[in-house]
Amino acid sequence: MKKTLKKLLGSTAYIDNTDEYLNWLLVSNAGMQHKGNIYCFELAISEMPTGLPVLEIGAHAGLSANILTYLLQKHGRSTQVISVDPWIVRGYHDEQNPGAAYLNVVGANNTITRTAYAEYICESYLRNTAFFSPQNLPAPFRLTSDEFFESWANAHTLTDMRGQNHAAGGQFSFVYIDGNHDYDYCRRDFENAHRFLAPGGFILLDDSADGSALGSAKFAKELEENSNYRLRAKNPNRLFQKKAD
Repeated sequence: MKKTLKKLLGSTAYIDNTDEYLNWLLVSNAGMQHKGNIYCFELAISEMPTGLPVLEIGAHAGLSANILTYLLQKHGRSTQVISVDPWIVRGYHDEQNPGAAYLNVVGANNTITRTAYAEYICESYLRNTAFFSPQNLPAPFRLTSDEFFESWANAHTLTDMRGQNHAAGGQFSFVYIDGNHDYDYCRRDFENAHRFLAPGGFILLDDSADGSALGSAKFAKELEENSNYRLRAKNPNRLFQKKAD
């Protein structure tokens, strides 16, 4: 895979693997995506096991799903992206303030409720993926990651938000963990993903760069000591590959 020029983010050098289409997508599709992740996406897609779906935990308005689908097409992969997100609006400190009045609205704009905002983002995901990825439409599930993995383990089929049925319980080739970044949540998402990740498959932990104060970064450093995985990239977030059995 061709490597493009390294960029500088603070004190962290990273490989920017965007092309013209991706740069247009990044300014057209709402979302927060570190450009360094795109290099990790492409590395995983180019080497992951064939014939197995890609799972993303945390989907927002479909930016990462559309990037992944584009890279799958670029590398001649026909596998589908599965997106899991409860599509609720939650700030970093919200769980410590469950009764706070501000939880009903979006910031200082008291004319937009969080419920309405969440519905808007969910609808944006459906619209954006339908427009940018019609050739291999991602499958969205409006569930927490815990709910999804429980259903994936125990159900025969699951029906996505578009009404399409999917056989549950199979393996994944690549899992992008970008949900709740608290340590306990990130660790649980990894443990659940590990159960269904094929040997040779990949896991990318968002916000796991050196210097980050988030729990995802703390967990990623611990994962470097896991004998079942090897660190394949740090750009600046960490990409791991599951070792063969």
